[in-house]
Amino acid sequence: MPFTQHPVFIGPIQDQVIWRYMDFAKFYDLVTRKTLYLSSLESLTSDPWEGLPPKKYFDPLRKVRVNTIESNSTLDLRNCENSQVMTQQEFFKGKEKFNSYVQNNVKSLRERKKKIFVNCWHMNDIESEALWKIYSEKEYGICIRSTYKKLSDALKYSKTIYSGKVIYLDESTELHGDDNIYYNCIWKRKSFEYEKELRVIIHDEENISSGVRIPININCLIDEIIICPDAKDWFLENVQYLGRSVGCFNCVKSNLLSEPIYSD
Repeated sequence: MPFTQHPVFIGPIQDQVIWRYMDFAKFYDLVTRKTLYLSSLESLTSDPWEGLPPKKYFDPLRKVRVNTIESNSTLDLRNCENSQVMTQQEFFKGKEKFNSYVQNNVKSLRERKKKIFVNCWHMNDIESEALWKIYSEKEYGICIRSTYKKLSDALKYSKTIYSGKVIYLDESTELHGDDNIYYNCIWKRKSFEYEKELRVIIHDEENISSGVRIPININCLIDEIIICPDAKDWFLENVQYLGRSVGCFNCVKSNLLSEPIYSD
């Protein structure tokens, strides 16, 4: 099922090459169960900012539009005629009330993280030596190469699935969108910009687990299975055997660290 369009999410071009680096256990799970596993934002513990807004969002001096149509004024970013602009601290009439608002809001946002599920890919025309080191075990790493269109076409899921490129921000000075919950799952700090990340995203309020599995057409998804540059021959042979068992015959070892060759 193709991805559902949403104004918050910006997808790459259809033929964008994408990569998913993993260890053998995750590869085995993917090809044998034929499902794509999406982890909840809460379970992504490597980045404590996951699923939360940039620091700028809770800047007391950030100006917001206040809707004054109703008797009880509310924060509102819509461009209403009956509205006025003021700082967040001015709206809450003091630092103490504003701080209480921030604490309650962050608590609510942390709960929301349990209901947003993501699966992450790397966008690049070539493989990444850095990502081999970060996301796969030495000598046992595996990478799936595909395209954005093939990923979309391979998904077999009846519910709504979104996708989008991660936006990298300076969390202290930049703001991506505002109070829509999806903005918080599609941005990361500039320190992570090397990831060039694409995310598959599901919002499931009924799910109480830490992950969601989506059935997927493995043959449609995989262009090539690539084994890490340090892999032994026996490991390559076993991965090739597993790939062939599910109809994936294009499995090679990365030549990223091969000796230079200057002649044919």
